[in-house]
Amino acid sequence: MHQSMKLSQREEKLIRSLRQKKYRKKEQLFIVEGTKLLSEVQKSAYELVQVFASSEWLATEGIDFKNVREVEEADLKKVSNLSQPPGVLALVAMKHEEKVAESDLTLALEHIQDPGNLGTILRSAVAFGVKTVVCSTDTVDCYSPKVVQASMGALFHLNLVYTDLESYLSQEKESKRIYGTHLEGENLYKTTLQQPAILVMGNEANGLSPKVEKLLHQKLRIPHDASVESLNVSMATTVFLAEYRRRVDWG
Repeated sequence: MHQSMKLSQREEKLIRSLRQKKYRKKEQLFIVEGTKLLSEVQKSAYELVQVFASSEWLATEGIDFKNVREVEEADLKKVSNLSQPPGVLALVAMKHEEKVAESDLTLALEHIQDPGNLGTILRSAVAFGVKTVVCSTDTVDCYSPKVVQASMGALFHLNLVYTDLESYLSQEKESKRIYGTHLEGENLYKTTLQQPAILVMGNEANGLSPKVEKLLHQKLRIPHDASVESLNVSMATTVFLAEYRRRVDWG
């Protein structure tokens, strides 16, 4: 039986600090909130270090997690990142992938800055069978609370690597077809798609940098009505992945 307690000042300070990247890096921890996301953590290789839950959550959810401590709901509300706190919050150990896992389709991201966009992109990646996402070092931190929430658990089922994107693409150029989205590229729906492949998506405002653009084998565009200047990067990623999987066998 769990005994309800208040969060200590040290615990409260730690949880609040993990909203910032520098403290996540220092502590090697990040925050996960809600039953759905905790369940996804439990099904993955990530480690649940500590779970803080309200008595109501423990009574209604009845999910057996390790390292659970019952705390006052008012304390959870104070430290939650969500407008409607779910009654459960966990500290999860960060993972650091250094090796890019081989697969038929790899997603590469350059300088993606919006946490919501990154989270949605990760969700689409899992939905369409992408196993590895390679991020430039200036892409938003995947362990940001907003990225974690937006990914809806997809984060925990991907090989995520932060590295020098230019060097990575240079190394892969001879063995994989490298595609990148561009407003002046070839029509995606009329192009022959090959595998293994890498899809490179660029910054929300500026697209791909000239250095990365030079490493592409082919620039592709998603045709759309002229009244729309461009698609949001997460939407464009989803469209490309869906079309790739429609025409190329899953690896």
